[in-house]
Amino acid sequence: MNKSKHKSKPKAKKWKKKIFFYLALALCLFAVAYSVYLVISAPLEIKTLDVKFIVGQNAGFDLNKSILTFGRIIPGGSAVREVNIENNYNFSILIKAYASNNIAEYIDIEQEYLKINASGKKKIPVTVSLPVNISFGEYSGRLVFKIYKAKQ
Repeated sequence: MNKSKHKSKPKAKKWKKKIFFYLALALCLFAVAYSVYLVISAPLEIKTLDVKFIVGQNAGFDLNKSILTFGRIIPGGSAVREVNIENNYNFSILIKAYASNNIAEYIDIEQEYLKINASGKKKIPVTVSLPVNISFGEYSGRLVFKIYKAKQ
């Protein structure tokens, strides 16, 4: 009887080794699959555009080519600007656009997701809408454009 108990211990060790091996293999396969997913779903590029607006008593405008500026807006007011997007790739792209957290509550991007065909161009209207109780001052942040290869 002692011999049969003694023989079952090596079998149990073999099963534990097999289970450990298959768990390790499954974990490695999952890690590889997840890495491939991250590479495939990663954007081709990320572009940012600085944004600025001033909340004040009088409305005004600011002409500036280096940032997207909305000038001076009165509380409760709004202003619209367009951002020109050009696809320089030889395939269609999908753009996801959003505003940075510090100005996101005031910014409305008309088309959060936008598909542009190869060598195409589009304009995206961007609106700043202010509540009536907003404090006077200068506000700034960024628009972020994540560019992905569009699925056909």
